[in-house]
Amino acid sequence: AVGRAASEHGAVAVLPAADVPTGALQLHRDALPPGARLVAPPAAALDLAHDKVRLTELAARLGVPVPDGFEGGPDAADDPRLANLGFPVVLKPARSRYLVDGRWRAAAVSIARDRDELRAALRRGGPFAERPFLVQRLVPGEGRGVFLLARDGEVSCAFSHRRLREKPPWGGVSTLCEAAPPDPALLDSSRRLLAALRWSGVAMVEFKRDPATGRAWLMEINGRFWGSMQLAVAAGIDFPRLWLDQELR
Repeated sequence: AVGRAASEHGAVAVLPAADVPTGALQLHRDALPPGARLVAPPAAALDLAHDKVRLTELAARLGVPVPDGFEGGPDAADDPRLANLGFPVVLKPARSRYLVDGRWRAAAVSIARDRDELRAALRRGGPFAERPFLVQRLVPGEGRGVFLLARDGEVSCAFSHRRLREKPPWGGVSTLCEAAPPDPALLDSSRRLLAALRWSGVAMVEFKRDPATGRAWLMEINGRFWGSMQLAVAAGIDFPRLWLDQELR
């Protein structure tokens, strides 16, 4: 359908705005007409960034703080490393979206408050049975995002906002936010990650920051436009236009 629309409109570029369309179009680039460019981060970099297990390993090598944890398996509830983490723990699927038998599936984070809840989550199967996952300490704090545009790992512009309200209220997507200067430490960590990935395109690098101590941990990288992107545009950083100009230059 996207290929037909691109042909009908004589499109010179296609900018997918979410994870599944990006993944689908990268798998089926030949569906686009000749001359229509798929504007997306490099496939290898995107694949690594969206794999939370591999991303956590990369961040640790770069000195970017990540929550304490380990890669889980079927016997994670009996893993001796749990003694060093304590409870509650977070079960984090390696990928939020993954392809099985031609269909995209969603995988959600689960919190286990004790060993029984951990065993119950593992028995439910789903992404914890089908795919790699992380077992991590539940770290305190609020979500902080750094929004960037880069080319070959070099960041050309950055933006951030301050979350005023979230859904759900105890932590989630921002429903009310205001522009704010990027936290220097988080910006530095984000630059190091994108440089190591040789990233080209937009990215949202998300952290959790404890306001009491100032300590922050990497949560994930989203290689797509974010829900509050219009705030950045209104504040004077037109990420879609800048990315398109960068790719078609």
